[in-house]
Amino acid sequence: MSNAVSLIRDDILSSISDIFGIKIYDYLPIEQGYLNLKWKIETDAGSLFVKQYNKTRYPESFVDGLETSLNHQSNLQKQGIPTPKLFSNKGRHVLRTPCQERFVLMSLCEGNVIPPGSANEDQAYTLGRVIGRMHQILNSNSNPYPLHWDIRSKEEMLETWYKRWNHANMMKCDKTISSLEIQKKIIDETD
Repeated sequence: MSNAVSLIRDDILSSISDIFGIKIYDYLPIEQGYLNLKWKIETDAGSLFVKQYNKTRYPESFVDGLETSLNHQSNLQKQGIPTPKLFSNKGRHVLRTPCQERFVLMSLCEGNVIPPGSANEDQAYTLGRVIGRMHQILNSNSNPYPLHWDIRSKEEMLETWYKRWNHANMMKCDKTISSLEIQKKIIDETD
């Protein structure tokens, strides 16, 4: 582990104790994902999950959109959807250390990743019911949160697709060409 990662981790764990008065007994890095640092922590408040938002992957301009997404998650959890419970401070879920590292703290949800195509009928049914309820809640919100990204027009999507198509053909990359053919069918079916 690099010295920089250790400094970020220590800054975040210290901030958790300072902000919430939580005593941290142990931590375990989670080595999944891209650039963001993550830990499972054992505390006097139980097992928790911490995620740091990398400043390159999530520039400051993305933080308001991230807060919007976390507000959706918090609302869903309060409505009984099985999502991790988020911690907040001063009305914000994106927390900051004195060194301005951004992170979130939430309850830890243990679980197992199952291989694609291996869900049984009961698992698929349960997932479908929860997703249906989640959509019902999100679609009934009388004061919806705005999206934190712009939905591109079909013309913009096609323009980007043609650039990628030309580049993939120039590079003779069959795997990318095959994926782009599938993507083109999806774009053609959108309004």
